[in-house]
Amino acid sequence: MAEAPVTVNSIVSGVKPRQTGTMKRPVASLFLCVTLAGCAPPAVYHQPGVSVARLQSDLLSCEVAALKDAPVANQIRRSPPVFIPSRRFCNSDGHCYHRGGYFAHGDVYTVDVNARLRNDLEDQCMTRKGYQSVALPRCTGAVVRTPAATPGRVNVMQALTPNSCVARDDENRWQVIPQAPRDLSLLGWLSGRSDFKPSGMTAMIPTPAPDLDPVKAVSQTYAAALEAASAQTVASVLSEHLAPDCRWYGMHPFHEQTGPAAIAGTFWEPFLTSFSRVQRREDIFFAGLNEIDGFSSTWTCSMGHFMGLFDAPFLNIPATRKIAMLRYAEFNKIENGRITQSALFIDLLHLMAQAGLDPLSVTQTGAQLVQPGPRTHDGLLTTAQDTAQSQKTLARINNMISSIDHANAAIRPPSPEDELAVDWHDDMVWWGPTGIGATYTIERYIQQHQAPFRRAMQGRVLNGHLCRMAEGTYGGFFGWPNLTLTNKNGFMGVPGNDIRADMRVVDIYRRAGEKLVENWIFIDMLHFLNMQGVDILAEIDA
Repeated sequence: MAEAPVTVNSIVSGVKPRQTGTMKRPVASLFLCVTLAGCAPPAVYHQPGVSVARLQSDLLSCEVAALKDAPVANQIRRSPPVFIPSRRFCNSDGHCYHRGGYFAHGDVYTVDVNARLRNDLEDQCMTRKGYQSVALPRCTGAVVRTPAATPGRVNVMQALTPNSCVARDDENRWQVIPQAPRDLSLLGWLSGRSDFKPSGMTAMIPTPAPDLDPVKAVSQTYAAALEAASAQTVASVLSEHLAPDCRWYGMHPFHEQTGPAAIAGTFWEPFLTSFSRVQRREDIFFAGLNEIDGFSSTWTCSMGHFMGLFDAPFLNIPATRKIAMLRYAEFNKIENGRITQSALFIDLLHLMAQAGLDPLSVTQTGAQLVQPGPRTHDGLLTTAQDTAQSQKTLARINNMISSIDHANAAIRPPSPEDELAVDWHDDMVWWGPTGIGATYTIERYIQQHQAPFRRAMQGRVLNGHLCRMAEGTYGGFFGWPNLTLTNKNGFMGVPGNDIRADMRVVDIYRRAGEKLVENWIFIDMLHFLNMQGVDILAEIDA
């Protein structure tokens, strides 16, 4: 997001999701909200000179009054039926059957017909009390999740400037915050500490850039050793290359693990027991400094497929004794020649599809296929890249995130097509995960992912990233989780509900010229579904 100096103190805003009546503008564009990491924050109420305690009291009073005059009035509605085409299914024993086409009933969902009126009444009430509703861009860098501000910094609201921005504190409240002094990050400013490193708000990669070759060598040596490992030897391989307290982030059902033994026992040993002759068929490899911690740590990113012979069941997924291509994305933090943090995202729904399983109750909106690497076949950055090109890629990724915020805050927001055209070539390819699928061109992306997602999801909260970096024309990030949201109106065959669920996401990008053109996405779908009470792995076993 674009940032510039501001001169106001932090302001805590008592804002809640749209359905409770305090988000002030309709969400104009959620086109890449899940995977491109940008949902605009709600507008906040502001009145210079008024205490935060008074703001909270006035807001509660107006909410109560609005609820009294426009009570919740839910209506039950149903989306149109969807035709599910006929399909042929085969299990691991080679037995096949055909399922004819049929119509699936539309999802049943509720709409509070008084919600908009209640929002308007609250706005009017707050306006009468002297408050102004303002929509501000979200602050970038490590400030996305700030510690609770120290007493005395947020007591009284000060005047805003055109460059003010907002971030959430640990109590999930929006804060309007100034730019940190040059020697402090926003985290440090909010906590009153002076020992924080710069936050990378301006997204300027330090120059001269450090030599990334040694870091790349660590990851490449580790990958080669893994490829030669077996289920019996992989623990010792991990012990050789990972720090003893290495923190590992894995998708459901593996989750977080600490230390080589736990990582090997949880994922690699079962995986290498089920798959033989595994190859890491890498399509993208790059390294960089992590913007999120002020460019103070160095990471590598590897993406492609683990190809092997699927010879024994894995997580209740039946073996095929055929080639299987498991999509993966891996981020490794390198310190002193060892991996100290690692995130491994794999597409298990994609593997299930190769095994002839279709655990979702609806057909995905995008295409299902074994996804290729970059069109340009230049994704393996084993040599040094021009720092200026790396900066250009990182700036474009951040501008894309900022574009979402700006569009959602606009009084007359641009169309999704116009908004996408700012940062994306028209022939963009969105290599989405199984459950959503891949799409091609701006127009089809909007039809096949943006629109279904926007209809389904409410209450989106961006939690930020653990790593965001770029090298040359490639860049990417991952979060843990990136987003928390509610599947309000039904998504991926799961009926609408009120459960807050997390999306852990990886995005990897390729830039061509001035704009982005390809995007590979990994989402921990099984975790997202499991939080809503849908246990895909248990259903397969049953």
